[in-house]
Amino acid sequence: MCRFGVIGSVNQDTIVSPEGRTHCDLGGSLYTILALVHLVPEASVVPMVRIGADAFAAVQALLGRYPRVSLAGLRQDDGPNYACRLQYEASGSKRETLTGRVSPLAWEDLREGLVTLDALLVNFITGFELELEVLRRARRHFRGPIVMDLHSLLLTSEPDGARIPAVPPDWPQWVAGADALQMNESEASLLAGSGRRLSCSELGAFARELLRLGPRWVAITRGAAGALAVAAGADQPIVTPAFGGGPATDPTGCGDVFLAALAAGMVAGAPLEVVLRAACRAAGEASQWRGPAALAQLSPLALG
Repeated sequence: MCRFGVIGSVNQDTIVSPEGRTHCDLGGSLYTILALVHLVPEASVVPMVRIGADAFAAVQALLGRYPRVSLAGLRQDDGPNYACRLQYEASGSKRETLTGRVSPLAWEDLREGLVTLDALLVNFITGFELELEVLRRARRHFRGPIVMDLHSLLLTSEPDGARIPAVPPDWPQWVAGADALQMNESEASLLAGSGRRLSCSELGAFARELLRLGPRWVAITRGAAGALAVAAGADQPIVTPAFGGGPATDPTGCGDVFLAALAAGMVAGAPLEVVLRAACRAAGEASQWRGPAALAQLSPLALG
């Protein structure tokens, strides 16, 4: 049985659709955790998450329903849990506001659990999950692949909690800690220093540049346009269209599901082209439902 560790915050989400409909649920890294449970039926999952005291019991009770999810990596924090408000616009953009503050994971929170894992997923739901030196120690001590979604590491916070794009000066050092790296096209354009959204060919060229920092795979998600990825040693990027199984209901969590599939494919030793196609399918399926509990409808990952 493959054992996945997942670092990433669990948020109390308030999601507002372009039409003004509001949905409240626990979210964040729960999308990745539960996607692994349903995409890889033989896997076990170890969330390595600090949770505010006001949400700890609810998260523990929810994850306790899944026999293949270990609760050993959950840590309770004295502070208020993260609460995230996502306001989606008709244009496809979103406004995000984050409140609460949970302490980052320390090395001692990870050290014993790492030796039991086959892969470690680092999903920057808030960008505050751990400090760079902790990632570096994990990289030195952990023998399996580290699969990372930069996501909110590329956001800073205004005084009112509004999240705005920002490039941390040490971002190449974070990237160097990953075996497989994921980001979306807006984040890639931001890191590349472009004042506009990069074309598909430009994204491929930038992904190849990122490989020089250390990752073996770089994947860039493109929403309704699908995704592209490059592998170390490959001449050309792989481009895969989005899964066309039905109309999207809610984009929340789709990138988190994609990350789960990317990690599962790397651990399985599948070719990147196959993994990318499977990850697009999983993310596309997830877009048709609302909330992490609905991920029970995901098709098991097909890597043949």
